[in-house]
Amino acid sequence: MNEGYAPPSLEQSGSLSISGLQNRHRGQTCYIVGKGPSLQYLRWHHIGPGFLLVINEAITHVQTLGLPNQTYSMQKDGCATEDQSTIPRPCGTCHEHGWKRAPVIDPLPGITVLFSQYISSWCLHNRPNRYVFTDELLGFAGYPFTMSTLESIPLALYLGAEQIVMVSFDSLVNGDDGYVREHYLDDAALNVAQSNLVWLRPKVLAMLSRLPHSFLVPTMERAG
Repeated sequence: MNEGYAPPSLEQSGSLSISGLQNRHRGQTCYIVGKGPSLQYLRWHHIGPGFLLVINEAITHVQTLGLPNQTYSMQKDGCATEDQSTIPRPCGTCHEHGWKRAPVIDPLPGITVLFSQYISSWCLHNRPNRYVFTDELLGFAGYPFTMSTLESIPLALYLGAEQIVMVSFDSLVNGDDGYVREHYLDDAALNVAQSNLVWLRPKVLAMLSRLPHSFLVPTMERAG
């Protein structure tokens, strides 16, 4: 990490702080949606009243469900670059790609997008319904590379959640890490991703243990 790097100001990157969203959903249930293998089986009837906080590429499927719930697309990881080890990423160059470069997804207009000021504040630069958060705001001061799953929980609480449903986080429930096998075909990258999940699991479970929560791992539905 470049210790001398200062992320762009909100004005520079055309961003709005999420401070205006604090407690917008006070007392509601938050469905935090991950991209585990069970995501493909998620249907509209699995989601009850409340709001959704969808992590990274999972929004591709969730936005097809036609849900009436307010939906937030948390895309902290930002765009891929040729050299992923270069930190910070050269996000100021994304204008050459329309402020969008994989894996960033520009979701449907009614969906609010949430980006990290340090990592992804330039993404989808001109899009409405676009807000930026800081790691300090979520309790992770000094380290902007905390994994999205871990940060999604305090983010849901910041938005006002009273209880949390973790949807399609298969690795937390049954250890199924199938999605990383799909996304990381290189052995070295796969080993890192799997190690990250092992590191992540006890920390997320400990955080959830202090909150009203449940898990939902959808399964294939059979015709009656």
